[in-house]
Amino acid sequence: MKEPEKPLRPSQCRTHLRKTVAAAYRDIVAGFVGEAKSGSCQHLKMATEVVESKGRVRERSRGKGPAERMLEELEREFPG
Repeated sequence: MKEPEKPLRPSQCRTHLRKTVAAAYRDIVAGFVGEAKSGSCQHLKMATEVVESKGRVRERSRGKGPAERMLEELEREFPG
């Protein structure tokens, strides 16, 4: 009899999800496209949004860090 799988540690969850989705990605896309072709507005909208997506945009959540401020200060004091 097969032993039950151990629960994942929190640090393993994201990696597990990414691997699982990557393994099934082609089937997922084919399903979305099939539903969109059959007239599902929700699937068509989502497929369109994914195609038009420009990727992740990272914005700084905070101001400059101490090292960056110190570097700018040194550059002002000792130009060139």
